[in-house]
Amino acid sequence: PGHVGWLWQVVPCPEPLNLPGEPAAHPAGAALRRIGTVARLDGAVGSIRFSRPVVLRRLVLRPPPDASSGRQRLVVRARKGGKEAWRHSYVFDPSVGPVPPAPCGVGEVVEGRWAGDGRRFLAVLLAVHNDSATVRWLDDDHTHRLVPWRHLATTDGAPCAPHAAARPPSTSLREASLWRDLARRTKSIDEVAFTVPQGSEGWLLAEVVVAAVQWQPEAVAAETSDGSTQKTGRSHDPSSHVVQVFPGPRAVISGVSRAAVLYNADDMLEQGLRIRESQARRLEDAVPEEAEQQGKAASAELQLSTGRSVEGLRQLLRALTDHGEGPAVHLPPHVHPHQVLEDLDRLVVALEPAKAEEKVVKKYAHFEAFFAYQWDWVTPIDALEVTYERWRYNPAMQLEAEGSFYAGQAWNGSYFCTQGRTLLSLEVLQVTRARGMESVEADLSFVIESASKNVKGRYVVAGDIDPEGRTLALEPVPGSWKDKPSNFVMVGLQGVVSRRGRGGELRYAGSVPIFGCDSFDLTSHVQGAERAAEEGEEEEEPSTERPDAAQPAVLARAMWNGALARLGRSLEDSRRRWRRELQRLINQKASGKKNVSAQVSQIMEAIRSGGLTSFEMKTANGKTVLVQVGGQ
Repeated sequence: PGHVGWLWQVVPCPEPLNLPGEPAAHPAGAALRRIGTVARLDGAVGSIRFSRPVVLRRLVLRPPPDASSGRQRLVVRARKGGKEAWRHSYVFDPSVGPVPPAPCGVGEVVEGRWAGDGRRFLAVLLAVHNDSATVRWLDDDHTHRLVPWRHLATTDGAPCAPHAAARPPSTSLREASLWRDLARRTKSIDEVAFTVPQGSEGWLLAEVVVAAVQWQPEAVAAETSDGSTQKTGRSHDPSSHVVQVFPGPRAVISGVSRAAVLYNADDMLEQGLRIRESQARRLEDAVPEEAEQQGKAASAELQLSTGRSVEGLRQLLRALTDHGEGPAVHLPPHVHPHQVLEDLDRLVVALEPAKAEEKVVKKYAHFEAFFAYQWDWVTPIDALEVTYERWRYNPAMQLEAEGSFYAGQAWNGSYFCTQGRTLLSLEVLQVTRARGMESVEADLSFVIESASKNVKGRYVVAGDIDPEGRTLALEPVPGSWKDKPSNFVMVGLQGVVSRRGRGGELRYAGSVPIFGCDSFDLTSHVQGAERAAEEGEEEEEPSTERPDAAQPAVLARAMWNGALARLGRSLEDSRRRWRRELQRLINQKASGKKNVSAQVSQIMEAIRSGGLTSFEMKTANGKTVLVQVGGQ
């Protein structure tokens, strides 16, 4: 009924299965079951495909037996027709040992505060970060998806605490088990994808148990009363909508498979089941005025994790390019170049504004927001994503950010907002080091040049350089305006630090996280390299001598580099077209407001000239309104 990729290898099972919740067969309460063989995932990606939709009842895995150090992470995504249905994650640290899964893990339904108005809504956790988590709101709202942990709770009100102090391994048989069931039992799927973004290969799969609705005969054509034909027969994947009740005050209407594991009201009464009581807490749907004002300000900001970005993807493509001495970073085990190129092409096509309707640009406004939603949820890019994650955690790649900022340093470049290209500069005030990270404080200056006058502004920004992905998010320091033009607000920068070639040129580029703006690009030099740059000491150009083009290795390298360059240019072209379309929509809206104001003024002037003191008009909903004209 299914297909397992060749990356799976059958090996002897290293230990008995013991999972909490199984029938007690041991004094400690866990069931011991010995099985002879298991399947081992020998690469960083793998999948299991089914010939028809099924519901997973069990999916039992454990970390690689030979993983003795370093963080081990497995991500499981279940899809149907190429669209993600649910996800799960398993994180294991050998130095800590087996611990129970966190209540707010990847794929779990949680209750989060939406920054737009401060109220709480249900969401699914897509990714966890140090101080926050990326979520997908159940109503598919794409805004404010980066939520601080302090604003997240389980559905029954327990605060999410994913970084609580880990306790030492227990000797209890139940808690010492490394086997874990990662199945979610409500949605029908036809594919299970596995990725290993961190740690060793060799995750073990012990059990896959599925359920499906009984196969029905193929649909046949039947003649209707009006002489037309209509197919009859039952669906092979019947589903229904149910009211899903969570612990706490929340319930949602969910689409579930007929083969799902569910308890209805009758089952609960017959078996004496009860919904777990929720944590005692005050419901916070009544939004205070202060929170409402903060929400209005937050609605103009783009709140996204720096873990993935357009600039980060560009840096990955740069690291994968082979200039003859091998790429700076290699593909993960058993990930083939064609898999990465196929995923990259699929993502670039999904980001093409010309293929999207105008309402898509209106909805997302910021290209980075559209990119993040495609990357996080919509577009299946397993090989590309695991390659990107391995690049982020690669120690050699993290070295590019070391020493890139220093006191007195100047960064110069530009950024794009609705007013067009704007000059931008950073003057680094101080750099401090603590907890293995560098903290940067700098003056941000901008200049908008126009025919009539130049508008200038200056304020202080600060942030930490994260070695993972070489990201730096500079946030405005409240009340730090040194030169404030009228009708301007402080905005930050979210970008990636990199070095160009082997010389001393540095680059800091990324996005301006506010709606109406787009990207920025700044350059500087390594400390001590400014004089060499001023004197024109350029790094040596790579040799233009071409080796024998008939060599297979040379041809393969040229095709690989050419494909990466082409897809990289397509990504940038999509961003530029998005920017032009957004500027057109903003200008169109502004022009419309001016036209409406002018038309209203003309109408009022005509009414006054005619000596009228009032008139009637109909609203869009058909109501009649009497308008009194003053100033007579």
